Amino acid sequence: MPLGLSSVSLSLLDTARNNLRKVRALRETIQGARPDCVVSFTDKTNLQVLLSLLGKRIPTVVSERIDPTQRWIGAVLEGLRGLLYPTASVLVVQTERVAVWGKRVMRRKPVIVIPNPALRRPVSGEAAGCTVPPGSRLIVGMGRLTHQKGFDLLLRAFAKVAHESPGWSVVILGEGEARAQLESLADELAIGKRVSFPGQLTHPEALLRQAEIFVLPSRFEGFPNALLEAMAQGCAVISADCPSGPAEIVVSGQNGLLVPPQDVAKLAEALSSLMGDEGTRKRLGRSAVDVLERYSLERCIDLWEGALHQAVYSHVH
Repeated sequence: MPLGLSSVSLSLLDTARNNLRKVRALRETIQGARPDCVVSFTDKTNLQVLLSLLGKRIPTVVSERIDPTQRWIGAVLEGLRGLLYPTASVLVVQTERVAVWGKRVMRRKPVIVIPNPALRRPVSGEAAGCTVPPGSRLIVGMGRLTHQKGFDLLLRAFAKVAHESPGWSVVILGEGEARAQLESLADELAIGKRVSFPGQLTHPEALLRQAEIFVLPSRFEGFPNALLEAMAQGCAVISADCPSGPAEIVVSGQNGLLVPPQDVAKLAEALSSLMGDEGTRKRLGRSAVDVLERYSLERCIDLWEGALHQAVYSHVH
């Protein structure tokens, strides 16, 4: 049930008032619902929920969806997180790396690692809305067009090796504030005619199935769903070994390739290697689909059920 509390804050005083209003509304709504357990996602919402539940003996699970060591939310909110997170029953994170941070923050409270599930959606038709040169061999990237996702690094790497393989093109799916910058960069690097930005596709799995290489060039991640989706479709993947997530998904040389984060030269080297070696692409693609078993929906549901049980059990005893 939406609470309709979104508003624009024009000053620090507005921010304080709006947050107080949200906390009061959350408190009243949660008390009225009389839940067995409350589950909250993302840092700022987690803080609002925990503030609203102060003094209430209601089991609460809070979940971080990105690496908090890579995302500064401001001194005040960082301080509040240190104070309020230990009042939650359980903290859920997506990777073992973030769990190390979580155990420091939660002190003696449980921290449980629950990754996102890998799902292989059926391919229905073609990738509507995406036009690539006929006969092109595709390198695909997918995600928000932001600095974090590092698509500028992919463009620079491709520009270094594009002359070696004239039949290859790059398609970057997604939208975001960096779109115009990325389009300009592609033109500056003289690869504009071989790079397309079709935006968000309703059925990206159709394009992933056509792709021969998928690249995740992120500067940092939480748990990269785009990487899982590409591997589930059998893509040969190259991922930056960024914090956090990729190194827990990809075993370099077995089911994909890992390269140092923000290293354009190493990314270009990996691209060149895979573009020139069909056998390795196919071998990595066949092995990539192991994510469907390692990160099955059933396994993730079991882990969430365990987290909820632990939260409720801790309040009973």
